[in-house]
This record gives sequence, C-alpha cells and structure tokens, in this order.
Amino acid sequence: MNTNEEMNKKRRNANQEQREESGYALVGLMAVMMFMLILTTAAAPKLKLEMQREKEEEMFWRGQQIAIAIERFRAFRGGAFPTSLEELVEGVDVGTKRFHLLRPSAICDPMTPCEDETNWRLVNPGDPLLKELLDAIIISQEKSQNPINPQGIQELARFAQMGAV
Repeated sequence: MNTNEEMNKKRRNANQEQREESGYALVGLMAVMMFMLILTTAAAPKLKLEMQREKEEEMFWRGQQIAIAIERFRAFRGGAFPTSLEELVEGVDVGTKRFHLLRPSAICDPMTPCEDETNWRLVNPGDPLLKELLDAIIISQEKSQNPINPQGIQELARFAQMGAV
C-alpha cells in the first residue's frame, strides 16, 4: 500500500508541475502576435505609398502607349487626329489588313475607377489643365536628375498657349 500511496503522490506532483507551466505557451504566443502586429502597423504606410507609385507608373505607361497610338494613327491617316480613344482600339484599315493601335485596357486611367469605356478626358488647346501639367513638369524637372525630353515639353507649352491668346 505504501507503494500505491507513493505513486499517487508522484502523480499529484507531476500534475502540479504541469499546471504551473501551462500558461507560458499562451503568453509566448500572445507576445509573438503583438510583435507581428507592431511590424504590420509600421509597414502599412510604406505599402500604401508603394501601391500609389505603382499606379502612377502604370498611368504614365498607359499615357505613353496612347501617345504612340495617336502618332501611328496620324501616320496612317495623313496627319489627322482620332476623334476618340475607341477609334484607336478599333484600329486602322490599311489595304486588306487592320492594325490595332491600342489595347482596350489602356483607355482606362488606373488612378481613378473606370466606370464607362474610358475615364480619360479630352483636353483642348488653352485648357487650364495643360498649364497645371506644364507647371508640375517644370517643378519635377528642377528636382529630378532624369530630364524629360525637352521637345515634348516645348510641344506641351505651345499647345497650352494656343487657346490662351
């Protein structure tokens, strides 16, 4: 009987040791989760800024694609401008072939939601938006080490002043 009591005593001691250690794993898990939360909170603004930069790069790239498509359209049509961006997507018939100048996804500006077929707007000579764009380009040129094509800036300046006279 003595051995039976000793075994019961050993079991009780073992159970008490387990009870004393049972909360440490939970506390450790909570500490790791709090550390992860702090890291995520610190990284969130950088991720948001990075997403904004990617959208800006995509918008700039799409704008370049539209400009190239307009130049090609003018080359095919003897200097005439397209009446809409959809005309660039539909393409130009040359002989028996049709040349598509622009992919459909390029006519949506990635910075704003595209509800209709396009969210780009027509800019006429003398539009105040051109002056704002030209001022922004000049300011960014002063800060940047990578200059933009000066011929393109001169053309934009001439186009901005056309309707202002």
